[in-house]
Amino acid sequence: MSEPVIKATHISKLYRLGKPQGDTFKEAVSLGFGRLIGRRREIAGNKDLWALRDVSFTLHKGEALGIVGRNGAGKSTLLKILAEITAPTEGHIEIRGKVAAVLEIGMGFHPELNGTENVFLSASIMGMSNDEIKKVYNDIVTFSGLEKFMDTPVKNYSSGMYMRLAFAVIAHVDADIFLFDEVLSVGDAAFRFKCQRKINELVNAGKTIILVSHNLNDVANICPQCLLLDGGVVKASGQTFGILNDYMEASISESLSDTQQATYPEDKKFYDDKNSGQSIWERHPDNYNKPEKLPLPLIVWEGDNAPGNDLFCLRRVQVKAAGKELHEKVVIEDAIEISIAFEKKTDDVFIDMGFGLSDKSGVLVFISNTKEINHPESHKEKGFYESKAVIPGNWLNSSVYSLSIFVAKDKTENIMNLAFILSFKVEFSDAELQSEWRKYYPPDPGLLRPKLQWTVDKKQ
Repeated sequence: MSEPVIKATHISKLYRLGKPQGDTFKEAVSLGFGRLIGRRREIAGNKDLWALRDVSFTLHKGEALGIVGRNGAGKSTLLKILAEITAPTEGHIEIRGKVAAVLEIGMGFHPELNGTENVFLSASIMGMSNDEIKKVYNDIVTFSGLEKFMDTPVKNYSSGMYMRLAFAVIAHVDADIFLFDEVLSVGDAAFRFKCQRKINELVNAGKTIILVSHNLNDVANICPQCLLLDGGVVKASGQTFGILNDYMEASISESLSDTQQATYPEDKKFYDDKNSGQSIWERHPDNYNKPEKLPLPLIVWEGDNAPGNDLFCLRRVQVKAAGKELHEKVVIEDAIEISIAFEKKTDDVFIDMGFGLSDKSGVLVFISNTKEINHPESHKEKGFYESKAVIPGNWLNSSVYSLSIFVAKDKTENIMNLAFILSFKVEFSDAELQSEWRKYYPPDPGLLRPKLQWTVDKKQ
């Protein structure tokens, strides 16, 4: 394998809260000027904050790395160190090649200059000559889609227009390493798709990419590798699908877990007990705080607290594997029963129940409801009902899914939506966990994992 393009070794960054840092040129000038005129700043309660602690990773030419984590995890600090905007407190970084970075909206732009002037300013800051900029100027403008606004001062741009132009500039810079911090978060859907394609083109051209984003779909689509940061510490690193699955499961568990509720039994990860020499996964157990387990996917309402109105009220929502008890784990091969029990309070109307199934990132997988059923007239009568649907086995992939409930009246009028009322988990079966091939292959990515009929025929 070729020499690493980026090698970060035990990177740490210390900030003193409440005290001016002077890490960047702007901060240094401001502090120096303040001292010159005798300005004093009150400092209250200085505290040490390790924004990064002992972060190490290696990237080679043509690799794309996603960095995920909560706000304040240290993602942007790491990119600023890689871009040499600030220096690490401890550790060192080796970088081979030219770096181009978009770390915030409008970075390298002057608000009083128009779009054209800022293209030349920003590109020149990134090391391009005037002749080089002129060669790609039309491509930059076309990519940004801002042809009508290039003579307008960028102070009048929206945040989306800022990012369009900033990304268009960096995408046409002749660099070896590209750092992107939330560059896709403010663009519209069409431009985000265009950016994803461009980043993939850069990777295919042998460029090295680091992408920080809270949009996990962008990370999954672009980056085969991922780094999970929390509190400045690397929690996990390795293949993106597994890292994102862990990260979102922990986030959902934290928001839903209730110590008073029963929970699933201890689960077994796909990559547990794997031969570490053959593993593409890497956990950092000393840094890993085990998330709370998900509560059982059951909600029961009693009395007047049940959601509803003068037509109906919900009584129970439950998800479990067909033929199993509620507390037993749901595996990929299981058919999954979703049942919604409700009380109908009046006659002469139909009440239809439905649900939306979302993945761990909140993306809607599909919806289903009872509107297609030809209800008998007896279904108009008041009383207690249960609507039940079955998701076939070998359909959903291993992940955490959330359920939203929709209620309609007379097949035409939506009268209630309850978003993300419970979550459930689909796991690997013991047979799959023990299979020989799992030592060499990661879990299959994607929301669905259908068992399709394949044939292989030898042709003469």
